[in-house]
Amino acid sequence: ENLALLNDIVGAKQFADVDTIAEINELARIANAIQTVAAGGTASPALTVEDLAKIGLDTSKVTTDNLAAVLAAIAGKDNGGGETDSLGELQSILDSVTATVQTAMNDIRDAAQNNTATDNSPSVTLYDLVGVIGVNADNVAAINSALNTTSIDGSKADTPAKVQTIVDAYKAILAEANDADNTAGDGTTDVTPTVDPTPAQYAAIGADIGAAAT
Repeated sequence: ENLALLNDIVGAKQFADVDTIAEINELARIANAIQTVAAGGTASPALTVEDLAKIGLDTSKVTTDNLAAVLAAIAGKDNGGGETDSLGELQSILDSVTATVQTAMNDIRDAAQNNTATDNSPSVTLYDLVGVIGVNADNVAAINSALNTTSIDGSKADTPAKVQTIVDAYKAILAEANDADNTAGDGTTDVTPTVDPTPAQYAAIGADIGAAAT
């Protein structure tokens, strides 16, 4: 299967793309890395968007944010490599995953635009899918409440980076609370005693703190 993938990659190249051993070795490295991931292993070095483009895949919709989802989909295929041993099969995986991730991103954006977020929607899974980290069952309701503020519309939540800013800011504020675990009677001290949330972080989650910002 590794050889089949390498031959398919080479077959799609021009003479000048494979007229040195170094070029062939680089293509082989990427082919082997893909099949390692498909088998449930970890490629070293890790696969990049550039690697996928180098072997001839259309990566115009693959980003550093959704690459993890693409690799997870490859890892979910046949461990023997039979479902990832051609460029056609790999392109289908890329197209399917990037479309799914874009739909998820649109759902988060629309929730912010229309103020329709609920305690658990968008879900933790949806945030994970678009590559936003740090959202869990304990804080998803708080983060979703930020999407419902009038100052956060769709334009402020239409990319993973923008949503990550909201998540990071709210996490910093939640960490400032003495009882982050909501344990009754718990006198736990501030988990970040030397770091205080900034006005920009309050603004990032749509909070209107007025004079407290000065």
